[in-house]
Amino acid sequence: MTDEMSTILRNHLAFKDDAIKEWMWELLDFGQNAPTLEQALGKLVPLSKELSSSIDLIGKAPYCSLLLAYMFFRWDNYSSAVAWIQDAIIKGFGNGSDAQNHAVALWLRALANEKADHLDEAQHDICNAIQRLEREVTTCKRRGKWSEQKKYEGMIEKLHETGKRLSKEFKVHWVSP
Repeated sequence: MTDEMSTILRNHLAFKDDAIKEWMWELLDFGQNAPTLEQALGKLVPLSKELSSSIDLIGKAPYCSLLLAYMFFRWDNYSSAVAWIQDAIIKGFGNGSDAQNHAVALWLRALANEKADHLDEAQHDICNAIQRLEREVTTCKRRGKWSEQKKYEGMIEKLHETGKRLSKEFKVHWVSP
């Protein structure tokens, strides 16, 4: 089962090592195929608690929070999805983190807010994600990192598509992070 949120996770989330990436895709596959929310959460909630309490595993905690957000999103519990995405931002995908993962977290939160009919919050998150990536594009241009620049520009284009779906008059305007 493929949906917009899992596609964004698979295509745009960045990983520091392949072990976390493989772990993430294994659990995402499990979540996509779980017949009930309870079954999916039965595996992920204990894992989330273990990750949050172990210093060796703490790097996986924001990824686990996004997995939990995905599970709630998949079963139409959008307020819980937003809460788990916020948890991922707090645990490692916030302003001080990698720009790509921060933008992905904001994008996912926008999708959940869109489904919950919180369109102003969704637009705000899309604007913040675009602005964060635009700053990275500028940095990449200065440093000659063309492949990273192209990757960020592709994400910005997709974010604009989401923004236009939220509002025909969608325009990026300066918003405080």
